[in-house]
Amino acid sequence: MSLSVTPHVRRGFLSALPALFFCLLLCGCPTTVIRGGAPSSSTGQVPPMQPPARQTPDMSLSGQAQQAWSAGNMLEAERLYGIISRSPSTSHADRLLALERISLAAVENKHARSALDALEQWRALAPSADSLPAWQDAWGRALMHVGDGEALRAAESVWNDPKRPVPLRGMAGGLLMLLKPDFAGVPSTPGTPGTPGTPGTADVIAGELNKLYEASPAPVRMALEQRLLALFGEAQDMALLRLSGQAGPGKDNLFPWTAVLLEDLRRESLKNGPRAAELAGRIDAPGVFADAGLIKTTLGGGSQPAYLPTPGSSVTFNSGCVALALPLSGPFAPIGQKVAKGANLAGSQLSRNGTAVTVAVVDTESPDWLERLAALPPQCVAVGGPLRAESFATAKNRNLTSGKAFFAFLPGLEGTDEGRVAWRFFSSPDDQISAVLRFAGQLGISSYGVLMPDDAYGQRMSNLFVRSAESGGGKVTITSYSPGASTNWSSLMSGFVGSYMVGKTPMSSASFQAAFLPDSWQNVESMVPYLFYHGEDRLVLMGTALWEQGLSNKGRINTQNMDLAIFPGAWNPLASNPAATALISGLSTGETPDSPDVWNAIGYDFVRFASALNLNAGWTPQLVNERITAAQAMDWSMAPIHWSQGKAAQQLFILHPTAAGFELVDGQTFKQRLDEIKARYARRKK
Repeated sequence: MSLSVTPHVRRGFLSALPALFFCLLLCGCPTTVIRGGAPSSSTGQVPPMQPPARQTPDMSLSGQAQQAWSAGNMLEAERLYGIISRSPSTSHADRLLALERISLAAVENKHARSALDALEQWRALAPSADSLPAWQDAWGRALMHVGDGEALRAAESVWNDPKRPVPLRGMAGGLLMLLKPDFAGVPSTPGTPGTPGTPGTADVIAGELNKLYEASPAPVRMALEQRLLALFGEAQDMALLRLSGQAGPGKDNLFPWTAVLLEDLRRESLKNGPRAAELAGRIDAPGVFADAGLIKTTLGGGSQPAYLPTPGSSVTFNSGCVALALPLSGPFAPIGQKVAKGANLAGSQLSRNGTAVTVAVVDTESPDWLERLAALPPQCVAVGGPLRAESFATAKNRNLTSGKAFFAFLPGLEGTDEGRVAWRFFSSPDDQISAVLRFAGQLGISSYGVLMPDDAYGQRMSNLFVRSAESGGGKVTITSYSPGASTNWSSLMSGFVGSYMVGKTPMSSASFQAAFLPDSWQNVESMVPYLFYHGEDRLVLMGTALWEQGLSNKGRINTQNMDLAIFPGAWNPLASNPAATALISGLSTGETPDSPDVWNAIGYDFVRFASALNLNAGWTPQLVNERITAAQAMDWSMAPIHWSQGKAAQQLFILHPTAAGFELVDGQTFKQRLDEIKARYARRKK
């Protein structure tokens, strides 16, 4: 693969390394990728193992609350976290954690009003909290235990608000189906709730939910299925049976009827009822659920949400050893050292808190790195990395994957390896495309233009974007170009948007509403002004994670033409959850204070995740997949990664370029700005 960057946009070899490295990683090209790790030196030597420190009980209020939570004592957890949340001395991060756990504990305790109050306080402190599965499930389950009138008002409010997260709106639709079969809220256009007063039934709501489902990418479909199933799990038997009776030929394999029937099947199976075989036959078809393991998980009793502790096997960090395979020398050492710095910080923080964790890092640039990795003590089971596809292939061919549980920092693994031979601890191109399309869908966008660089990365990402957009009913227009031919960019943009003149004013005849630009930030920064020159300023400009790398390594950034630019990323520099706060605080102190980025976060989160897995020498792939269910519920410093049947998906943030780098997008503010720009364009056209 080659990545062309024109001379006038180069920033020097070292400053271009992160974006180039990231591009090569996402393409799956045989060039090192980075994740996890924390060396004490750049020699790749394994630090000596230290005996686990004796842990002393934490008798502070927060320690007692954590112990109650880990033990599954929800009544005590709700009480103690309530005290913490009300204390004026509680930090912002600790208050967020307390409100989250009050919400979840109160639902488990059937304290619906307390749960709803805590949820609103949680969302007030963190406006994006309602995009989290834990928040959504607690909201839906709490509303099932308040009066019907209050539940209906809350459900109608969310259902009629296209700005709310799609899975949450799906739960609102499910509530309306259960509680008000003659619900008056029929959308006037697909996926858009209509005005109250229009006659409707549960069938109509289900039809609109199906449109929402079909227009969503696979990860969102999976979330819709899981959230609605959690909601239906709280329904009264008669209400669920009424809905199940409305299904039948032509509906059985359509969402949300699939979720209704699966919950009915679960209940029937628990009592060995006579309808179980019939129900199983009606939904047991390949591809009926986006989450391929949903039927097995549901019927196998795996209904315990991952974000709740399991009494007797609580989700906690454990003493032990975590290994990482990172480039500590060679051209990519600066990035490997960032990952290592985050990993070392996580190990230090865990050890200070009484969980002794040794972080051992092997330099993948060393000729004997495989021997060094194999020589690690038996307790060093979990390995973060390696970062190159050929490095992983070599480790696999040497049979190291049978003794170590590899979490490769790669966007994909070959064949059926993922979840069986090894795992991923890195986002995929699908995660990026899903994130930007989901955001575009929330803006009502369904037509796209693609500016496709004719290099391997650009073609791969563009082709994936086109398939995903078209599968959701979107329309796509494609224009290709050579990244090195900057002298042709003006004519390229003129043709792309169909530029014409109204008097002396350039205008655009583009029929699409957004443009996908899978190129480096440096190239995009130089190309976008030509869009404005040719009269097009209304497009939502959608990039890839390459932009995150480009913006992380620049000084002051010119955002004059970037009002409507967004891109997916794994790092939110203004994150205020406890893990991100601890990472930011930890790196801002010490001898070499630093502002963290996604590479630091990867190392930081991997060490904590591996500690929560608590693997030993007797591990099996099945055991790893089981442990992941609990470990993934940890508080993440970066965008959370979730695994289903051993396969990873990262819930990437939607970010926006700023003069200082980038920040999390506020959907409502962005929509207001988009509407203003469209109105300005309409006035100019007159």
